[in-house]
Amino acid sequence: MRPTRTLTAGILSVVLLAGCSESEIPVRSRVTVTESVFVTVTEPRSADAPEVEATPPAGEAAQPVSPAGDYLYNQSVGDLPAGSAGEVAIIARGVPDKYGTVQVVVRNNTGAPVSQIGLTGVAYDASGAIVGSGEDHGFNPGYVADGEISMGYLYFGSDTVKPDSDVDITVDSESGDDDFGLYVRNLVISDVNVTGTAVLGRLTNPHDVAVSGPISVDLVCFDAEGTPIDMHQTYADADEVDPGGQATFSIDFSDPGPCESFLMAASGYGR
Repeated sequence: MRPTRTLTAGILSVVLLAGCSESEIPVRSRVTVTESVFVTVTEPRSADAPEVEATPPAGEAAQPVSPAGDYLYNQSVGDLPAGSAGEVAIIARGVPDKYGTVQVVVRNNTGAPVSQIGLTGVAYDASGAIVGSGEDHGFNPGYVADGEISMGYLYFGSDTVKPDSDVDITVDSESGDDDFGLYVRNLVISDVNVTGTAVLGRLTNPHDVAVSGPISVDLVCFDAEGTPIDMHQTYADADEVDPGGQATFSIDFSDPGPCESFLMAASGYGR
């Protein structure tokens, strides 16, 4: 297996649309960034050594932090990296599974809210030949404030992409302040119950407008090393949730049952 490729070049493009009707959703800006990977090695500190505040390398956000965000439910997932400053940074990723799917977790470090996070990817075999290309199927939460986390996956849909394939991933996003970003409404997850066959819970709409469907609920499983390994998706049992209202959901699992560590998020739409 070749070493994982890391794209270091950024691409910035701006698209301006004029004369849109009310039914159209103008896209005001698109920011494309690439994945960067930083590894920090910390040597043990002797008992009598003074505390020293670490200074992160240039271009890197501060120390790794726990999953952030009011709309992200954390079930026993430990600290995740802070990620590179100034971009929507990949902070955790899996390897291609048997369906040609790669789980990806990102953190918004742009300094402003984003929405419509997207992925494109290219897979290579050990010889460097291209064996697949793919894109994401959406991210949840859909509206991501600065410093917060969202989850999605890159889908190749090809059996030529193997677990040992080398995968390059590029991340792009839209402004969270455009019409579409302000249309996305995240919901709060609570009262989670993990049974032998399912994960059940409650969704609350904290907004002053109704949230309508599809109200999707996404769950990403993590292994003991903090690597995302699987995603499960479902929808709320209600098509619309009034301001302050609630709905429930159930994500069913086959053998061996629900994973022990996971992140969950839910979102719909409302004006």
